[in-house]
This record gives sequence, C-alpha cells and structure tokens, in this order.
Amino acid sequence: MPDFKITKVEAGAPVARKTRRRSMRTFPKGVLKGGESIVGVKDPTAPPPLRKNARGTLRILTPSGMRKRHETIKTRIRSMGDKDVREVLRKNKMGVSDKTPIEIARNILQSGTEAGMIVIK
Repeated sequence: MPDFKITKVEAGAPVARKTRRRSMRTFPKGVLKGGESIVGVKDPTAPPPLRKNARGTLRILTPSGMRKRHETIKTRIRSMGDKDVREVLRKNKMGVSDKTPIEIARNILQSGTEAGMIVIK
C-alpha cells in the first residue's frame, strides 16, 4: 500500500465545447475563390473540351494534316533569307558551310523541320 493518499479535487462539471454545425450544402469557401470561373456542365462524365491548339496537333496525324504542315514549312523556309537559313542550321548544330548551295541548305532545313529535329521560330 502506498504511503500517500489520493484525494479528488473538485473541478466542477465537465464543460462541453460549443461546436458549430457545418452545413455541406454549398462548397467550402476556399473552393469558391474566384468562383466565377466555375461553370456547370450538362454531362459531368464527359471529357473536358480540347484547347484551341490541341485540335491542330491531332490533325498532323492525318494525311491532309501532314500535307498542310508540309506546305506551311515549305512557304516559311522559302520566305526566309539565305543568312537566316544558314543561321538556323548553325544554331541546331547542322554542319552546313558557306560554300553549300542555298537550295541544298533549304532542303536540309525543310527535311529537319518536318522530321521534328529543327524548330523554326
């Protein structure tokens, strides 16, 4: 038996904390920051709409899209100057000297751009 005596100190009745009941009928306030951009949809299971540019990237895989891309690249390279063509090839580490005829340099640039190895800005 221990040598000390345990006595109960009167603390009073336990006090219940006041809790506010949260209704879940609306979104929590944090979700609605800038809530003007939230727009309802008819079918929530449908995939999101494509971006404007995403549609064009899918068209490259079709024959008509490839033909259109080929023509776009061809006209862009044709409108570039001789210096610009050589500069783009040098930036992309394509070994084209100044003695190379410009027709061949343009052909190399066009082929590389169509293959996706060279990006023209």
